[in-house]
Amino acid sequence: MDAEKSESFGGRATTPEDLRLAAIDLRQQGDALFKSSPAAAEAKYKQATANDPIYDVPYLRLADICLGRKDMDGAREILKNALAVDGMSSDSKNDLTRKLDSISK
Repeated sequence: MDAEKSESFGGRATTPEDLRLAAIDLRQQGDALFKSSPAAAEAKYKQATANDPIYDVPYLRLADICLGRKDMDGAREILKNALAVDGMSSDSKNDLTRKLDSISK
């Protein structure tokens, strides 16, 4: 069984809620690594966005990592791509837009 193609999560069917919880866990792991290992944190945040593309916090954290590297263009690109994700709530889009506006000035 290919874990990448499996539709089960620990032997059971995955639901959007399962994926959201996994994304939150990955985001929290990334947060714990943020200062000590930005590259490891970045990998966790990317995994979180893959699990739940409409969860905005990992995109915000990825933008912060880019900003820490003085990569303004990278941060803008992440936020613009996140804003293009279908199904994201208006509150999430507002958070992403505020962040994008704050670095575009």
